[in-house]
Amino acid sequence: MNHYFISHFKKRANSFQNVTANSQAIYNILSTAILSGINFITIPLFTRLLGAEQYGLYSVFHSWVIIIMCFITLECRSGLGTAKYVFKEKYEEYKSSSLMFGLMAATVFILISITFRNQLSEIFGYSPSVVILVFISALGYHLIEFAKNAYIYEKKAQKNFILSVSLAILTVALSFLFLKVECFEEKFLARAYGDVLPYLTMSAVIVMVTLKKTPPKCNKEYWKHCFIMGFPIVFHGLSQDILKQSDRIMMQHMGYAGTTVGIYSFFCTYTAIVNVLLTALNTTWCPFYYDDLNEKAYEKLKGKCNNYLELFTIITCGFLLVSREMCYFFASREYWTGMNVIPLLVIGIYFIFMYQFPVNFEFYLKKTKIIAIGTFSAAIVNIVLNIILIPKWGMYGAALATAVSYGLLFVAHYVIAANMREMKFHMNLKSFTPGLSAVLVFSLLFYTTHNFWILRWISGILIGSFEIFRIIKRKRIF
Repeated sequence: MNHYFISHFKKRANSFQNVTANSQAIYNILSTAILSGINFITIPLFTRLLGAEQYGLYSVFHSWVIIIMCFITLECRSGLGTAKYVFKEKYEEYKSSSLMFGLMAATVFILISITFRNQLSEIFGYSPSVVILVFISALGYHLIEFAKNAYIYEKKAQKNFILSVSLAILTVALSFLFLKVECFEEKFLARAYGDVLPYLTMSAVIVMVTLKKTPPKCNKEYWKHCFIMGFPIVFHGLSQDILKQSDRIMMQHMGYAGTTVGIYSFFCTYTAIVNVLLTALNTTWCPFYYDDLNEKAYEKLKGKCNNYLELFTIITCGFLLVSREMCYFFASREYWTGMNVIPLLVIGIYFIFMYQFPVNFEFYLKKTKIIAIGTFSAAIVNIVLNIILIPKWGMYGAALATAVSYGLLFVAHYVIAANMREMKFHMNLKSFTPGLSAVLVFSLLFYTTHNFWILRWISGILIGSFEIFRIIKRKRIF
């Protein structure tokens, strides 16, 4: 009898965990789907309103914002995930204290940007006032990411959903308004200010609510954890952003026409829909992944990893099948000349997916220094490859350099994770082979079946339906 009740209780507990995980995943994926839908709907609008050259200027501006964002608060958000286990009931105190730590660091960097704005202007390639705007924008973006990370690790995906969707609508609406009233001489600034103002407003509200709810304390233990977890991730984040953004910046400095940079930037944005879905899945995955590692539930974890690999492989292959026709709709004819760069960019994104498995494992073990070293090395390789390949093949060289660098990044982090002494890494290279092979095959099909759109779309519908059936059958996304 006791055995029956224990067994029944475990089944109920597992069922509840599946419902919670599915709920979190659905909200995160739904917010991503809406965000992507809004972005996709507005891509034709902004590419036409801005034109390729101004679209390129905005893209490079945004690249600088993302790069500055990863160090402006010394990555104070990075310790939130592990703080849930380290500080437990004092987590709220840690959160407010780490937020204050980040704000103090950001104040220093913004003052530096104001003081050396003329010197930085020469590096950035924008006016001094735009340089300051980059730093202020980076702070707003980071504070929003801090809040979103907190919601994810606290398993409050509904709040993350509301925040993300609200910002998407506000930034698009304000950017469109600024472009229509023509209040900026350079059009890319209308898009830039349309982004930064909603982010700053929302982040100011979040900061005031967080600090009022739990006043921050100058606690050395909290700040030490924040610094130890965050500071190495500054270099990890910078290296990641160099991998993502350096190609466009280097193309601009190598003298490529603004139109070429704009076309390449469009396809980076266009294929980023796959990366956005990956981010939504991974942010849902991490809290439950850490729970399973903490409980040493390795058999359960093995099944979940296989499901995750299968799901994202299907998403990637499906995108490759239908991306040509979607591109015709979302961009004007001047952008179509760069369409063949899509598979190279998508392969790079799939390598990002692969490397997140060992990186998540390293994060759980608090090996942030090792993470930073591996990613920094890949970033250096990316810059070297960009110098070699961009002059030869232009945007295709940039995309190839990025894909190769992400592949090496996966290899580096896999080797690091596989040699951890504290805990054995639960995956091997054979786990990744089927998915990567499928993506490479479908990349070839992108080129060889360009005239057979009906066949590609039917195939996309079939593999998508297969995966939906699999999710329904197992009653969980992972």
